[in-house]
Amino acid sequence: MPDMDKRPAGSLIVILGPSGSGKDSILDYARERLAGRDDILFVRRAITRPAHDMSEDFVPTTEREFEAALSAGHYCFHWCANGLRYGLPQSMLSFVRDGGLAVVNGSRAAYPAMCDLFPAVRSVLVRVDGSVLRERLRARGREDEAEIEARIVRAATYLDAIEPDFVIDNSGSLETSGNRFVSHVLDVARPQDARG
Repeated sequence: MPDMDKRPAGSLIVILGPSGSGKDSILDYARERLAGRDDILFVRRAITRPAHDMSEDFVPTTEREFEAALSAGHYCFHWCANGLRYGLPQSMLSFVRDGGLAVVNGSRAAYPAMCDLFPAVRSVLVRVDGSVLRERLRARGREDEAEIEARIVRAATYLDAIEPDFVIDNSGSLETSGNRFVSHVLDVARPQDARG
């Protein structure tokens, strides 16, 4: 854990939402459109699972590799969720400490601890209509009907755990949701630009 006397001076946007809400698609959309910005970092998480096509851009890591990286101090923050381990690179902390804006795919369980580490955290909740979420989960084919219904129930409780700073309804087109997210990221980054 980093020295709290050297807490970051920049900002962190944590995008949150239930599985199937479209967080990864929105992040990919924003990453492409903000690729020329050197003051905005889209963070690649290390995750203890193999790479596959239907997934976010992450660093696939075995349990052994994750533990070794953790012991070596390569992660500034880590957590466990759904049987997987997630790690954020030290480079992210350095970037934010230098005044940059980092954007990361987060977890509602880990979010309170992120707020302890990063003083300027903004949460973005991606929500989606239950019927749309159900169809998206069916289309990706990872869960059976009982698991899908359980995810629908969990999705409905998301706002019980988090009071987001910004909400995006991703029940419609990716372009609409993606542009809303890009605009929000730029709004957060703009004060940093002014420091010049």
